[in-house]
Formats: sequence, C-alpha cells, structure tokens
Amino acid sequence: MSDWMPLINEDLLTQVPEASYDRQQLFANFVNLWRGSILYDKEGRRHNPPQSLREWTGRTSIFSELIFIKNGDKDFINVNEYIGSQSNYNTEAFKEDEYDLDQHNKFVSPVNLYSPTTRLRYDTALRRIYSRGSHEKGGRFYGRFNSYVGAPKAVRASLLINGEPTTEPDFACHHPNMLFLLEGKTPPKDFYNCGMDRNLAKLGFNTAVNMNSEQLQGLELSLARNLAREEWKKENPGRDVIKSNVKIKEQHLIDARTAHKALLKLQDMYPEVASYVGTGKGLELQKTDSDIVREILKQSRAVDIKVFPVHDSIICKATEIDTVKSIMIKAYQKVLETDWIPTIKG
Repeated sequence: MSDWMPLINEDLLTQVPEASYDRQQLFANFVNLWRGSILYDKEGRRHNPPQSLREWTGRTSIFSELIFIKNGDKDFINVNEYIGSQSNYNTEAFKEDEYDLDQHNKFVSPVNLYSPTTRLRYDTALRRIYSRGSHEKGGRFYGRFNSYVGAPKAVRASLLINGEPTTEPDFACHHPNMLFLLEGKTPPKDFYNCGMDRNLAKLGFNTAVNMNSEQLQGLELSLARNLAREEWKKENPGRDVIKSNVKIKEQHLIDARTAHKALLKLQDMYPEVASYVGTGKGLELQKTDSDIVREILKQSRAVDIKVFPVHDSIICKATEIDTVKSIMIKAYQKVLETDWIPTIKG
C-alpha cells in the first residue's frame, strides 16, 4: 500500500515524564499531530482523524482502537498499548486484569450476539479504560468496533444470544449504596426516591460525585450538556456523539436546575454521603463497580454462562437470569467484603 503515512513520532510519546503522566494531554498532543492527516487501521481501512478529544475518547469511538503506522512502513503500533506501557498501569495487578479480560474475550468470541431490530451482529470483545493515569480510577468495560456496549437500551433489549432472548439485570442505586457501605451504614431502600423526578435525581447526584470542587461550580451547565447529549444519542442511535452536533435547549436547562435541586434534597436527607459531593470519588467507585463486573465475568465462565456487561448491568439469556443474579450478588459481596444483599432490577 503506497499511501501509508508516518503518523507516530516516538519522541512525542517520551516528552511527558512518567511521574506527571496525563493520558488526556498525551491524546491532545496526538490530535494536534494528526489534524489534516489520513489514518488507517490494521486491515487497511481508511478513517478521518479525530477532530476533538471528545471524538477521540467517546464511548463508541473507533479511534481508541485504531492501529497506527510507524515511520511509513508496515510495523504497527497500538497507541493504547504503547501509552499503557509508559504509565503506572504497567503493574502486576493491571496485567492480571488484562489476563482475565483476555480470557473473557476468548470465551464469548464464538457467540452470535444479534439484534433483529438493527439486523446487526455485535462485537463481543471488551477493553477496560482507566482514568487519569491510575489503575485505581475508572477501569470500566467498553467495546471496540460495532460493540453492543454503545448500543441504545432499546436495541440491547432486542439482542439475541445465539438466537435466544436476553434480559439485562442491573444493580439498583449502585454508587450511592457503595458510599453507604464505605461509611459502615446500611443503604436505604431507594436512595434516589426523594419526591422529585428520579432520573434527574440520579443524574444530579452521580454527576456531582464525579466532579471535583472546582468543577462543581459549573454543575448545572454540565448537567444540561449531559441531558442534551443523551437526547441526541436517542435521536441518532449508533452514531458517535460529536460536540458540535449537540445543542442545549431550554428544557435541558430547566431539567438541569431540577436535577440540582434534587441533589440538594438528597444531601439533606442523607448527610452520611453528602460529603462525597465535589470530591471526584466517582472515578474510584467506577473502579470498584468494574472490579465487581470482573468477578461476575470470572464466576460466569466457571459455570459456562456467557454474559455481556454494560457498566453495572449484565446482559444474559433470559433462561439463565436466576443464576446470573445469584452470581451478581456473590460478586458484589466478595469485592465489597459485605454481607449486605444488593437489590438487582430486571
């Protein structure tokens, strides 16, 4: 192929010292380097380069899995793997996680995960994405090309596992309940039930826990953006979210204010966990919930049940839901070292 282009300058990768490693900044450098260039993947398919960090790091974005060409020849570089080897991800615990993930991907690879709604067969392979250069933050499971993970909920509900109907049980009030357990307290029956719109209460609380104190100053605008993005995704299923395409409407701002009010009400109702707002604790909770999923995948493999996680929910055959729910509870209790039994919806 004559038009392969030298897109990687290894000097660029070594300009950021490991001690001050910043994945987002490194990606920003790459985006600047690639602007105006042509990118190819390992199979030789051509892609337009990412135009923004959001496009690069989007949940369903292809760019996080592209293989790039080194020095114009056919020696491939997987950028994610290269960066990971330069960061503090390169630990025994990280390698163990990657081994488990590889075992899961091999276990489910023969599965025909098909949706009659979209008439697509979805990729089953997963990867874990960590945050801020730390193996202890983030770590949730995401898909690669054409993944079921990024599919809208309505599409996921139509999925068939080798022709059999599926269901998608998930943990109720997942992050708030974990915060109560961290405080040595018993979680309430339904944390988000505060007499206001439950979905907005959930959005307000979880967004605020994910933010640090400085980011919290722009909470309502961030909530409005989240609402606008989710609406756009529903209206454009299967398409990657590009910031310039998402417009904030007046209703988004109204709902954002309602979500903020619900957050304040929840803080008054539950002072035990109110202090976590504005701490950025959410990324650590994501690591914990992803470790629960990792344990679910291990226990499911042990009994020859194929499951497909979407953050805190698990897609499985409808005929196997009772066994899967039992596995979910056992994994939850093992990782959190608790006897408390979580509520599983679905």
